[in-house]
Amino acid sequence: MNKLNKMIIMLVCMISTLSTQAQEEYIIPFMHGNGSKLLKADRDNSWDANALQWNPTDSLLNTYDAQGRVTQMVYRSFIAPNWNITRIKKTSYNTNGKEHIIIDSLPNSFSISRKYIFTYNTTGQITLIEKQRLNSSFNWIQAQRTQISYTATGKTNTELTEVYINSNWTNDIRTVYTYNAADQNTSVTYETWNTSTSAWVPDGRKNMTYNAAGLVQTKIEQTYITATNTFVNYSKDDYTYNANGKELTDIRVDWNLGTNTWVNKYKYTSVYSTNNRVSTLTVEIGYGIGWQNFQKTFYDYINTDWCNLAKSLSWNATTAQYDTASRTNFIYDANGYLTKYIYDMYNTSLNTWVNTYEKFYWYIAGPSWPTGIEDVTPRIQLSVFPNPVSNGIVYVNADKKTDYVISNMQGQIVNRGQLQVGSNSIILNLQAGTYIIHAEGASSKIVVQ
Repeated sequence: MNKLNKMIIMLVCMISTLSTQAQEEYIIPFMHGNGSKLLKADRDNSWDANALQWNPTDSLLNTYDAQGRVTQMVYRSFIAPNWNITRIKKTSYNTNGKEHIIIDSLPNSFSISRKYIFTYNTTGQITLIEKQRLNSSFNWIQAQRTQISYTATGKTNTELTEVYINSNWTNDIRTVYTYNAADQNTSVTYETWNTSTSAWVPDGRKNMTYNAAGLVQTKIEQTYITATNTFVNYSKDDYTYNANGKELTDIRVDWNLGTNTWVNKYKYTSVYSTNNRVSTLTVEIGYGIGWQNFQKTFYDYINTDWCNLAKSLSWNATTAQYDTASRTNFIYDANGYLTKYIYDMYNTSLNTWVNTYEKFYWYIAGPSWPTGIEDVTPRIQLSVFPNPVSNGIVYVNADKKTDYVISNMQGQIVNRGQLQVGSNSIILNLQAGTYIIHAEGASSKIVVQ
């Protein structure tokens, strides 16, 4: 995750911070008593300071099938006085309930429209993604494909992407993953195909190390210099965690080729409340000589799990103190579904808050999930322990091999993977709160302390 995304995610308390597309793609039915809700639509408004009113800018409309799966997403932008469709994404599913075909189209821009076809192996892992595009005759033609291979333990081994040129598939890029004895991903190497030499040439790579708890301790990104056939450092992140596996610091440094030394860039420091919710996030920037204050954000919560306010301060080098900069207010319904958030900027000249941006969410009732009371037999039996989780690791027993997802209180997926028959250990680098693990119709609560 790059630093900008990380700042945005922390700014809005890990919810409602993904793009509209990401929200749609990852939101899933969430169990609440005897039913669930699905995101039906959202709308963005921006503040018009001249007219002193909110003006609509963008919106999303979702359509679902009987199983609660997204079948169509319509993106719109507002150009007064009408809403205009800017993008339509349609998804169909195979007999196993997995995505089979996705058609992503842009009206009046047929050449940009794309079709994605997914192929899976017997364990449900994606082995092939075929990408097609529309030609001038409005026919789908082959454009690109990515073949994915896996290790014996089900981890991604290689991703090979080819492009279709002159009626032939030609190598384009390749990603290679390596793992240690604990099956932790230790490196990711990116390669490009050299058509002149018909050989793969490294482009860059990431190397990761882990602490005793299995959490990433160091991540180093490198670029490849073809003139010297060597990898050269580019950036490095060093992480520290508290006893509950929550990230305390993330120190980002960049490599200075002139001095061959690491130079400070960003430093993120998180402070947690007694219930392991982030209460303060401090951002510092480096100038090669030391860390300088940059930004500090404070978080308030209601009902333990719901962040209702994120207030940011910016460092004023002239006065050597933090000045109020921005705030985000979150509004929920009685069941904890986010219905609105408002982002305001602070005008220091007028000493007042200025409206900037707001977003609304609407939901519909989704298919019911088994609650343990109804006469429903899940296709898989799950048991979770310990529960509550206090050390960041949860063990899940499953009676069959299957995929799983873990969602937060807003229905957003925070973890996904595959369960093997027997005991499975899952590392949860999550904030304290209540989560749900879903697998083949079965659901179980996970409480993280």
